Amino acid sequence: MSENKKEQLSSEDILGIEKQPEMSCPKINEAVKDVCRVIDSAKGAFRSIQYEDWDGVKSAVENIECDSSCLEDHFEYCRSQCELIRSWGQNWKDLAKRLIRAHEPELLESTEYVTGVNNEQSQTN
Repeated sequence: MSENKKEQLSSEDILGIEKQPEMSCPKINEAVKDVCRVIDSAKGAFRSIQYEDWDGVKSAVENIECDSSCLEDHFEYCRSQCELIRSWGQNWKDLAKRLIRAHEPELLESTEYVTGVNNEQSQTN
């Protein structure tokens, strides 16, 4: 492979860590829009009930069913992305600890570090 055509490696590739998960914000935005549509339809249903507009109630309920049908999929996708992000972060944390242990082990064994952790734990108990 020529110098000009070298493959660009990410830090994850170089360090053997799984790739960063894709951004899940578009899915969250979709879920928010669906929830807003459900809320609007519910408000419409209540207005229709007040005016005894049963066709309006039926239409609003159908809209609620349609708009809410994919919410579970949106949230399951977000849950799986959160799990991937947590795993990705844990891999970086584990790598950092291995590097510290290899190059500056005294940093993890210092009294100040241990005392700081103990103080934080005792304050939360």
